[in-house]
Amino acid sequence: MSDLSDVIHILPTMKSGTELLSALEVLPEYDAAICDADAPVRLMALSDLYRVYVPNQMSLEIYSKLYLALMRSL
Repeated sequence: MSDLSDVIHILPTMKSGTELLSALEVLPEYDAAICDADAPVRLMALSDLYRVYVPNQMSLEIYSKLYLALMRSL
């Protein structure tokens, strides 16, 4: 990439609405069989809860501002 204007062609299009929400959302797989597992296994699986991310209004605004700031700087 020799020129910053080439970034425009590499960047994906700006997302909005439900498309943006689903792109930002992180939900780990849930296995219902974990309920029947031993306590140590359930505790290890509990750490997967820290990987959950449900976007809120602030993260949508940050995404928009960062994307638009990048486009303006080119």
